[in-house]
Amino acid sequence: MIHQFPENSDIGLVGGSVLDHPQIKEILNLSQKFRVINPSSIKIDVKIYDILETLKKKGLNSITIAPETGSETLRKRINKKISNVEIIEFVKAVESLKFKNLKMYFVVGLPFETPENIRETSLLINQIREIFSGKIEVTFSIFVPKPHTPFQYQPFTTKKELTERLKYLKIPEDVKVHIGSYKGALIQTIFSRAGEELGYAMLASLSDKKDLLKLIESEKILFDEETAKTLPFNFIDSGVNSSFLEKERKKAEKEILTPPCNTELCRACGICGNIQDLRNSKKVE
Repeated sequence: MIHQFPENSDIGLVGGSVLDHPQIKEILNLSQKFRVINPSSIKIDVKIYDILETLKKKGLNSITIAPETGSETLRKRINKKISNVEIIEFVKAVESLKFKNLKMYFVVGLPFETPENIRETSLLINQIREIFSGKIEVTFSIFVPKPHTPFQYQPFTTKKELTERLKYLKIPEDVKVHIGSYKGALIQTIFSRAGEELGYAMLASLSDKKDLLKLIESEKILFDEETAKTLPFNFIDSGVNSSFLEKERKKAEKEILTPPCNTELCRACGICGNIQDLRNSKKVE
């Protein structure tokens, strides 16, 4: 409850798209006692100008957004419907409200990524630098293909490929840049894909101080698409049809966007049907 917090406390709002909450204005208005309200990340949308203005008045000085890439083509392929023009207009709104810091998250190693896409990311960052007068920080994470997603069988980016792509980044000197850990992303991919042998390898790695990657077939797990299709996570039923994921991948190849989920009209992926079956079974119980 709000009255349990000390006066002038800071509060964070955490979620996938916090400011899309249908009652976000009421939530902000209820929070009179908080000195700063800090959303974890903000959807790129100039329509929320009044909400940004409210956040600024409450003491927020830093805005965090996730363009993912400067390439509109590549953004479509990861099903993110936002243009560079919209990003630029959003940054102009942030600048007009005199926010002091802008943090942006990008991803390298995305499926279908080309050197030209990296150049487009550089261009977008340079354009934003010209518009925004405050401090800018950009973080580049390395793409990790996750099970039960359209790119689940995507080979992990090799170190050589990553190094070559990063050469095309030309970012202003006064923009602070963070590059994610390659080994960290690689280990994430191993953990996402490996089976029970991973547990034994981890134990041996800890007890015998051996390199984990040498104790399993890491090369095949990371870089061989055909091997990925036979890995253990395929036996786990997430509720989403594998055929749906394959269709989504093919749509990504053709730059076809999938609209937001409408559970009243759509049963394409299978998950809503499974949830309804579960609800019905509970009613019977």
